[in-house]
Amino acid sequence: MILRVVLFFVLFLFSVAPTRAVILFSTGDPTANTSAPTGVYANSGWQYEGAAPNPSGFYATEIAAHRRFVDSILMQLVSAVSRKTHGNTVTFDVDLPSSGRPGIECRSGGATNDYTVVFTFSNNVTLQGANVSAGTVTSVIVAGNILTVNLTGIANAQTITVTLGGVNDGTNISDVEAAMSVLIGDTTGNGLVSTRATSRKLNPKPDNQCQPTTFVKT
Repeated sequence: MILRVVLFFVLFLFSVAPTRAVILFSTGDPTANTSAPTGVYANSGWQYEGAAPNPSGFYATEIAAHRRFVDSILMQLVSAVSRKTHGNTVTFDVDLPSSGRPGIECRSGGATNDYTVVFTFSNNVTLQGANVSAGTVTSVIVAGNILTVNLTGIANAQTITVTLGGVNDGTNISDVEAAMSVLIGDTTGNGLVSTRATSRKLNPKPDNQCQPTTFVKT
């Protein structure tokens, strides 16, 4: 079953037998309870996932699989975007969500494949450093609750992960990640590049004014 909402509710059952765990998750559909527990969880939209004979190992696996989401909630990440300046002054952002499919950056990075990823938090933060899974971090700018990571050497047709190491908001300390797929010309964000779409992107009609929400529309 596809996990539509990455929200875990853990119910620990204690008995004379070794501790087991019941995982429940929301599908977002109150009528989807064909395997839901009875009682207080009946008709709630929560699904019974199963019992894990090794809870610690199971949870470690689940947390690792959704690390971007878990860290973003812990550190109160408001947004992560790929930012580029169009022309001389106007900036446009591509959203890089903390869960699900990575955001697709369809714009060219120029001759040296440069990109900028901007993280915005609820609180002012500091960090120990930053790295990227492919390419090079050229600089990191910290301005209160906004961290700007400048990248170079980011090749086309790949997915990269930008990691902020040791982010500290005064209460919590954790790494924070953002994943970005780079596919130049994919103006529709479907993971494909078509000649027609690219042509329309590069040669817009005169009456199509570029806006923050339409700069990659075809």
